[in-house]
Amino acid sequence: MKHFHHLLTLLLTSISAILFTSVPIHAVPSNLNPPEIEILEGEIDLELTFTTDSLEYNIFTNHLFTLTLTNNGTETATGIAVYAPFPNTLSYTTSTVSQGEYSVWASIWNIDSLANGESATLDLTLFVLNVDVDISLFAQVQAANETDLDSTPNNNTTQTPMEDDEASVTITKKGGGGNNGGNEDVDIELSMTTNHTEVNAGLEFSYILTAVNDGMDKATGVRVHFPLPSQVAYVSSDSDQTTYNSETGEWNIGNIPAHTNRSIIIDVEVLVGGNISATAEVIAMNEKDTDSTPNNGEVDEDDIFSVDVLGLQIDLELNIELPLGASNVVEQGSEVTFLVYVENKGPTLGYNSKVRAILPSGLTYLKNTVTMGEYLDDLGVWVIGDIPAFETQTMEITAIMESMDSLTYTCEVRTSNVPDVDSTPSNFDPTEDDIDSLTIYRSIDTAIATPSDVENLRIYPVPTKNFVTVFFASKSETTHFVLYDLNERMLQQQTLKKSLGLNSVAFDLSILPAGMYFVSMKTERGTIRKKVVKQ
Repeated sequence: MKHFHHLLTLLLTSISAILFTSVPIHAVPSNLNPPEIEILEGEIDLELTFTTDSLEYNIFTNHLFTLTLTNNGTETATGIAVYAPFPNTLSYTTSTVSQGEYSVWASIWNIDSLANGESATLDLTLFVLNVDVDISLFAQVQAANETDLDSTPNNNTTQTPMEDDEASVTITKKGGGGNNGGNEDVDIELSMTTNHTEVNAGLEFSYILTAVNDGMDKATGVRVHFPLPSQVAYVSSDSDQTTYNSETGEWNIGNIPAHTNRSIIIDVEVLVGGNISATAEVIAMNEKDTDSTPNNGEVDEDDIFSVDVLGLQIDLELNIELPLGASNVVEQGSEVTFLVYVENKGPTLGYNSKVRAILPSGLTYLKNTVTMGEYLDDLGVWVIGDIPAFETQTMEITAIMESMDSLTYTCEVRTSNVPDVDSTPSNFDPTEDDIDSLTIYRSIDTAIATPSDVENLRIYPVPTKNFVTVFFASKSETTHFVLYDLNERMLQQQTLKKSLGLNSVAFDLSILPAGMYFVSMKTERGTIRKKVVKQ
């Protein structure tokens, strides 16, 4: 009986609306609400937006309004009813829907289902009658079978959107509402916020601008100048009733009725680090503002606003040296000390910085001192922490030389929560400035590698894509050549006898990944090692 009574009510109401045409078609009796439905478990998020083809109208012309419903939830929404009436200042012409059905008599847009991520639109073409007032349309979701994540259907009686399942749009008579500086009570106040105060270079954030008319009269022809800072790039903007030109920086608002606001969201990408300062100001309007002068740059007025965002970007440079006066020729069993420097050349703080500083096989850890953070010798990681801009942190690490051969110590920035302007942590690219190596040669009794030995060892070409040739001059009977990687792994080796009369050997790097390698030449006089870069 309950359902029969409801159907009978709908039928009688529809007949009444047809017979009594003097009643505005937007006026819907309260008993036209959809029947009670069972609420099912689900995760839907229905969001409404209202747009129009123009914020200004001419009387006795058609005006297009578009209502868009989007399901941003994770489940399909079903049994959807949207209440979309229009005031008696407008007369119905036509309507089209992308999904569902719109009843002009009930002002209800019914949609059977809307999948997650799917949108549906209702286009209303309405005829403007002989009026001279602001015309506002308000719509809200009236029902759905599932529970909305952040909204309650049919709970708004104020005609002002409070939840995201509600939307409104206002149009103003073209050319009306002002006499270019008369005695109107117009007060435009501008404000601006951002959704983040610190943003890594390469990521996006949003400016949110709001213009409020706190006066008693309508403001017309309102324009705001908001040039984007040079450190950011325009991505997109979102506003139902206004437009923004990223090239000129002009936010064209148009008309703002009394006690009404207009807002826009502008998304940008951070290009470089440092402080990003942005300013917006009202530059034009038809009326005279009660307490501000457009486009005068006066920061104490309420029609101008500025915000700062910190673009996070750093330039970490790493270098390894020996203490002053120390030799890179070390006897087996003796101590060797490395000085590892990490400099942050800015422009901002380097958050959570760590350095990969693993001692190679043949060096036994003894002790360390650091100016910041701590060295975890079991992991071979120097945990620095947050390096202030334009400061250098130092680690002094001492080990025992156990190797029978020369060794290379390599350190690289392992992690940082802020992007580096010219390096990528942990990519083992020897051409970047966040990595460095230093080679230690073991002395063999009193016979060590002499400067002449170094001069007699040449490698060409460096860098290389395929082969490198090692040219040498040796008086030893036997000369041993080895190609190593950064982890001291032996990749290739060759041994030449003096009797062969050769003065060069070649190594094939074509099958190896790009990176840093080492070639060593070992004789009874000592060992020489040189760096090779594979592109």
